[in-house]
Amino acid sequence: MKPSTRDRIVAGAVRVFSEKGISDVVVADVLLASDVSRRTFYKHFRSAEDVLRAVYESVTADLIQAVTGTIRDETDPLKQIVGAADAYLKHVVDNGQLIIALHAEAIRPGSALGPRREETLDAIEQGIDDAVAKALGKRIEPLVYRGLLTAVEGLVIHVRKEGAFTEDDRQRVLAVAGPIWINVLAGYENLPTRDDASAQSS
Repeated sequence: MKPSTRDRIVAGAVRVFSEKGISDVVVADVLLASDVSRRTFYKHFRSAEDVLRAVYESVTADLIQAVTGTIRDETDPLKQIVGAADAYLKHVVDNGQLIIALHAEAIRPGSALGPRREETLDAIEQGIDDAVAKALGKRIEPLVYRGLLTAVEGLVIHVRKEGAFTEDDRQRVLAVAGPIWINVLAGYENLPTRDDASAQSS
């Protein structure tokens, strides 16, 4: 099936953001990479920042699917937890430097990608929470999952400030993150619950 014009523009934008970096891309670069006219571009997007949001939405949709799919496919709770962390890291390996740049941009205060980052983390948290609740019969305070996820996110950005995130990097981060996730959730009896969080906020 032939890709839509919008999909062609997004694919071209992925190439140009990967090659030039996020901050140096202008609309003219995207036009050249996607082989569309300025008029056609503006039928679908308002700016380079707008198409950057579309790229990030596409990439994070794949990330959500990878992580929640891994959780869904496993039945052992420990494998679900480590698998979720590893699925995140594999996604970074598969998407190269662009995904790290996108994550770093999304973390920046005031970033246009910030709301989508929150939606992505919420969706992944929900997938992990559902699996943990099924295994343990307890809904843990969502900040626990947010802390675990942002720790992995931060480690990825720290380990590979420049260049691609490699398979060796994935193994290194997983060797740290996997045991942390397991040990935190193994102590679930001491973790605050959603009810605790609700009571504190009311």
